[in-house]
Amino acid sequence: MSAEKKVSRRTVVGTIAAGIIGLIVGGVAGSQAFPREVTKEVERTVTTTRTETKVEEVKPWLPAKWDMEADVIIVGGGGAGLAAAITAHDEGAKVLIIEKMPQLGLCNTAVSGGIINAWSSKLKLQEKQGIKDSLELQYNDLLKSGDYMGDPELIRTLVENAPSVIDFLVDIGVPFADTLTMSGGQSVPRTHSVIGGGAALHNALKKEVEKRGIQVLLEHKVTNIIREEANGGRILGVKVETADGKAKYIKAKKAVVLTAGGFCRSDLLVRRHAPRFAGFPSTNVPGTTTGEVLIAAMDVGAAVRGMDYVQLWPMCDYETGSLVTIAAGTETGIGIMVNTNGKRFVEELERRDVRRDAVLAQPGGFAFAIVDDKQLKTIKAFGDPETIIADQIKRGVAFKADTIEELAALAGINPDNLVETVNNWNRYVDEGYDPEFKRRDLPMKKGDPMLKIDTPPFYAIKGRPSLHHTMGGLHINTKAQVLDVEGKVIPGLYAAGEITGGIHGTNRIGGNALLDIIAFGRIAGRNAAREVSM
Repeated sequence: MSAEKKVSRRTVVGTIAAGIIGLIVGGVAGSQAFPREVTKEVERTVTTTRTETKVEEVKPWLPAKWDMEADVIIVGGGGAGLAAAITAHDEGAKVLIIEKMPQLGLCNTAVSGGIINAWSSKLKLQEKQGIKDSLELQYNDLLKSGDYMGDPELIRTLVENAPSVIDFLVDIGVPFADTLTMSGGQSVPRTHSVIGGGAALHNALKKEVEKRGIQVLLEHKVTNIIREEANGGRILGVKVETADGKAKYIKAKKAVVLTAGGFCRSDLLVRRHAPRFAGFPSTNVPGTTTGEVLIAAMDVGAAVRGMDYVQLWPMCDYETGSLVTIAAGTETGIGIMVNTNGKRFVEELERRDVRRDAVLAQPGGFAFAIVDDKQLKTIKAFGDPETIIADQIKRGVAFKADTIEELAALAGINPDNLVETVNNWNRYVDEGYDPEFKRRDLPMKKGDPMLKIDTPPFYAIKGRPSLHHTMGGLHINTKAQVLDVEGKVIPGLYAAGEITGGIHGTNRIGGNALLDIIAFGRIAGRNAAREVSM
């Protein structure tokens, strides 16, 4: 006669709170932060007979039932998420987009300047402008601009896909300007500009999502990623919190794609990984880039890299930190930058991190963008320039005058020096050479009247750096699969866009973010849709 004995034993391993993420390892520059939960609570029921002992595990992180399901779940409705959703749908998958904001379009894609770098495209703008560019030249610019800290394989994948990104956007109706510009850190003009900026680009993607009938859940915040084991097995789905505080479990039959953006608005993560920039304002949409999805991925074993590589846009609205300012136009070679002494202090087309540090080193940690009337009217990426400048003048962060001397007096700039600086600049344009800072666009645009500051009224716009982009994030491979801390693929988990790390190295060239989100968004969507259904 057998005797049976049942014993319940609960093993609990402590939870590391989000507030000490990375305290031990994450404190090292660019290293892996500790996940919030090293191991989940596991309940074991042990059944013993004379002949055998059977152990059954109950995993409390797994839901008793799933509330919804889809083949591919996209977490985040920005540019990367919509590109991934469109591509996954076209591969035959049933797709669900989960977005925590109350509507699509409240994202950083929509408020961006709408610039995308590509060495070629069906628009053939290089050929039309007589510009010699190539895959290798763009690849080398990317490597160099990131101080050779970017992943060469990811960079090559990005650049190889650059022409197809422009072609894809053209095919869905995104309008582009007919000339190329230069972003800081590039060797030649290759920046394609969307007419209407990021809002026009995101709107075109959104229309494609609507056309396909792809389901979107708004005001659903992902709080956990569900995996088979505590830190093993495949990804099963996500747990979300609705606007009214209810929890839902959503199953991914094939894969989950994380496209939730970076962490510029996470005070915790900025202080942990880039404490130098803690407390700075951000250009990012309030409520976005708060980092909780990144932390949720680390909770299930995902690796991160480059977390200390944080980018500030060098010239943002002095008062609000917003990117909606005429001063941001210096990014593409519009006007010049001066300090309160009326002197230029850096090449306006230098890398963003170089210009950031140069601005911060000036008296007061700010600078002025100096433009004339004809230049002002060309800066349309962030909205109507006349409306923007009128608001800035009203708030006292921009100044307008009919002469350079009067402008200097209004703005508190040394008038004699500013007059000399502007006169010198106009001469440099005529000569096609900048002896002070070797501005790289002058030899190609010798005598270009659009570069000269000579048409009144003149404007001085006060600007300072603001948190803009995080280059660090989840470790992915060229298939956009997320890797764990041992470098192994986490089955069923993909990521694209700013939530990932390794592409831009220490510094991102302007125009490479939108390239990144569309290129890797499409790669993630395609590969996620091709996963075997569970």
